[in-house]
Amino acid sequence: MKKLTLKNKFRKIIVTSLIAVQCFSSFSYAEMIYENSYQITVSDGIIHKNIVQTYENGVQSINLIIADMSKRGVDLEILYNDVSGFMNRETLSKLTAQKPNTVASVNADFFSMSSPSYSMGPMVDGGKIISSPYYDNGKMASFVMDENQQVFIDYLRSGVVIKNETTGTSSTGYSINKHSGTYASPVIITSEYRKVSPGQSSVTGAVLREIVVENDTVKEVRTSKAGTNVPKNGYVISASGARGDLLASSFSAGDSVQMSTSMKDSYPDMKEAVGGGTMILKGGMLSQITHKISGRSQRTAIGITFDNKIVLMTVDGRKSPYIGMTETEVADFLRTQNVKDAMMFDGGGSTEMIVNGKISNDLAAERKIVSGVALVNNNSRGYLSKLEAVLETKNIVQGDRVKLSVQGFDSGMNPVSTTGITVAGSGLSVDYKNGYVTFLSGGNGSITVRSGSASSVMQLSVASVNPKDSKRTDSMANYDTVIVPDALKDKKDVFSQAINGLLVDKINNNSNLAVNYFNKNQELSDAIKISKESVYKGAQFAEKDSVRYVGLDTNSGISGTSGQWKAIKDGLSSSNKNIVIMMNTSMNLSVSEKTVLRNLLQDASASKNIFVISKGAEYSSYSEGNVSYITLRDFSNVKAGKEEDYRFLTFKKTDKGLVYGFQSLLQ
Repeated sequence: MKKLTLKNKFRKIIVTSLIAVQCFSSFSYAEMIYENSYQITVSDGIIHKNIVQTYENGVQSINLIIADMSKRGVDLEILYNDVSGFMNRETLSKLTAQKPNTVASVNADFFSMSSPSYSMGPMVDGGKIISSPYYDNGKMASFVMDENQQVFIDYLRSGVVIKNETTGTSSTGYSINKHSGTYASPVIITSEYRKVSPGQSSVTGAVLREIVVENDTVKEVRTSKAGTNVPKNGYVISASGARGDLLASSFSAGDSVQMSTSMKDSYPDMKEAVGGGTMILKGGMLSQITHKISGRSQRTAIGITFDNKIVLMTVDGRKSPYIGMTETEVADFLRTQNVKDAMMFDGGGSTEMIVNGKISNDLAAERKIVSGVALVNNNSRGYLSKLEAVLETKNIVQGDRVKLSVQGFDSGMNPVSTTGITVAGSGLSVDYKNGYVTFLSGGNGSITVRSGSASSVMQLSVASVNPKDSKRTDSMANYDTVIVPDALKDKKDVFSQAINGLLVDKINNNSNLAVNYFNKNQELSDAIKISKESVYKGAQFAEKDSVRYVGLDTNSGISGTSGQWKAIKDGLSSSNKNIVIMMNTSMNLSVSEKTVLRNLLQDASASKNIFVISKGAEYSSYSEGNVSYITLRDFSNVKAGKEEDYRFLTFKKTDKGLVYGFQSLLQ
């Protein structure tokens, strides 16, 4: 490993600290609304973790692989197209399939989209260098693992030296497996990159020279010839023009040659290495960005924890509702996962994670890439004896269809396949099909997942759905609170005025509080003489007698109006025992918003009574656990001859808690 003088060590510490202070002072992350996460063991020492975080402006969906390299059989290997050479890009799924015993993999280095393609940074496979570092030293970082499974992230230097030991001369200026067009700069080509050398046909307007080296001995000096097979235990040096002439004059058949690199000078025991982008964390502190990628997008990163585990990370982006991350935001997140050193891999359309042969992140299509990183378990496999199963959703409500992840293991916790999975409920009625469990009933109970003789049991609490909410009482002689609708606004006919007058009388004579529910009928409001509170717009709230009334403008969903998610969270975390959430439309929410809202409400309902009011075509209600969903009908939608549909919503405190009901205006 590279050695630092004491003076240089102190200088590095001071510079890193200054950079960290600058980064911390300029970066802050938005307040999180909700987080859902699950994790499952995929091999002894390797876990897969999924984290979905919801913010005001969208969702972060993060996948992590955390690997303990001290576990027997666990190893890291570099992925590339070893069938036809990595000059030919391939999808991560196909690269992963080429590497036996792979447990998880991600895409790695940036690459040229040219044909032939090449890796921007280094690649080392089993100690053999098959791609040299990026030419601009200090810009693109690299991940390194040595023969003792020790891992590092560093900026590697790109120097390559070829020494002719027969003549005693040395030459520099080479790259390894970096395509250079006309080969005006000499390129060292190995069989991992291409099976046949470029040959004269790949260059026009210049003479191509090629030196064939096998077992450190020059086998042939070729001029203007067709491509030749690249030796597996050697390489071909290709160059044209003046450098080609110099190359041909510097070597003869039979010469003994040795290649050395700055990479091996820094890490002589290097076993695996792969390039990437900027380093983003060093010693747990934010690092200077040396390779900037603008904006938020899909991202892939690799990190090393303080206890020397490897962390592979992907985050989704560029696809609603996912917002993606910047390099600094990736670093900020990885710090929450105990990561000390980290660097970026290629992101955007290249971002991909595969766990047990399945794509784990959300992507439009697989992009063909040059390289990836694989975590493998090389232990021999026994028979299925253990099972781990997790549901991928935290809160479950009766009727939900929830994805189930199942992993089988032998007695040594090595991954083995599962077949014939069954799921049975105890105290819960469930149905299992195609990897999903549907909960047909609510309550407290368990489910047992089986494959062969192995099983896993999960204790669960499922919120019951009750179409007849026990908190609803439609016949109240008196009530504490009336929810005042925007009743027959701007209608001056005698009947409408009479309806509004009846509503005012009911409110003034039978209630203690009137809460305007997006009511803009000023004449109606002025006629109410009892205590009044108003909710006229999104994120506005009112409080009275341990009840908080939160208004939501849902014309564009919850996220469409700034501050509404915070208003919900603040209400649910307040000291009020009862929370009434009032929407000015029907339940006009996206699937993701409905999921997050329901999760927030279910979490809080263990200690609070929660009521959600929205508008619809009828008066209706139902409950999910301790959350009541209430639908109100606008007075303006009541049809002639249906005067019984003039009803209003009331609340009343009882010994058992807050209850509600629809009261008839004309009875």
